[in-house]
Amino acid sequence: RPQVTVIPSSACGSASLTATVLGGIAPLTYVWTGPGIVSGQGTPTITVNANSQYIVTAYQGACSATDTINITAFPGPQVDAGPDQTIISGDQILLQATAGAGTYLWSPPAGLSASNILNPMASPMQNTVYTLTATTSQGCTSSDQVSIVVLNCFDPQNAFTPNGDGINDVWMVNLRDCFTKSKVEVFNRYGGKVFESTAYKNDWNGKFKGNDLPDGTYYYVITLDLINGKKVYHKGNVTILR
Repeated sequence: RPQVTVIPSSACGSASLTATVLGGIAPLTYVWTGPGIVSGQGTPTITVNANSQYIVTAYQGACSATDTINITAFPGPQVDAGPDQTIISGDQILLQATAGAGTYLWSPPAGLSASNILNPMASPMQNTVYTLTATTSQGCTSSDQVSIVVLNCFDPQNAFTPNGDGINDVWMVNLRDCFTKSKVEVFNRYGGKVFESTAYKNDWNGKFKGNDLPDGTYYYVITLDLINGKKVYHKGNVTILR
């Protein structure tokens, strides 16, 4: 007479699992009854949506044996990674995730104060989509995503060629809408100011008082009052080539 034992005994929420019959001497045939059985004989795939009961009967010639299994459907955790957010490069922001009890894992971990807590601080260097996965004590998981857009307030070119050919004739600073006030200043190597603007429109053509400045390296200071209340100073150099 065949001996029959069926595993497993639990599933996570609406999930598919494989039920396996243990014991018995081949050859055996099986008859399964219960909701959500998709395929298979000794190891059928079962789709579980709620607590369910399954019965398997194993036949070996004229002999048979039956086993009953009650599968408990554990709910998956409710996870919300929080609203999408926009920050200025260099800033950090609290991720406003919510989830039930369990363990947490954020991916990717780059730019996070911790990857295993529910509400880490995020300071990514570039646009990033973070995925939060929560796991219950029964091993059930759920995930959600949040997008962080990173604003770079300026992107100054390090050289331009104001020779009148219509190509690269002006200095591109590419100021973006993340400030309330701005000032762009350019100095020669002796510290003399050769250009200033409080509303720069990517329009400096390498002139000072209407005359072409000589080719060479010049030094700039960009001052911004950011929309987050901070004031930043960015220093660098730009080369004029004709």
